[in-house]
Amino acid sequence: MNSETRKRLIQDAMARKAFPPVVDLPENRRQWEKICPLGDLFNNPVIVWVPECLNAHQKPDCVVDHCTCTPRVKEYLQRVVENVEGKYNLLYVKYQCAGSSRSCFSSASKVGTRNLCLSSSTMA
Repeated sequence: MNSETRKRLIQDAMARKAFPPVVDLPENRRQWEKICPLGDLFNNPVIVWVPECLNAHQKPDCVVDHCTCTPRVKEYLQRVVENVEGKYNLLYVKYQCAGSSRSCFSSASKVGTRNLCLSSSTMA
């Protein structure tokens, strides 16, 4: 999957506030009015992981201690995740601290996800 497709899928999920995510199966993505190669049905299902979409400003809280900045988007990433049921393409965002540390974290990292879930649950 190219970077433009990743970016489009992630931004679409952010706009729809699609969290918790729903697995997007290849057979659901196929446009039946067009003839597609049969191999497209064997692509990995896609999961867009954007818990930060539940925050008011749709950005995560910075994970750096005592930093109150709003991190900036560094890049849109993809990784293949395997479990008992199969392989999935996990799409997520890598952020960079806007403060002095300039450290990076992702919405799929253990620390980032913990903080994102805590910050989004306190908003409800």
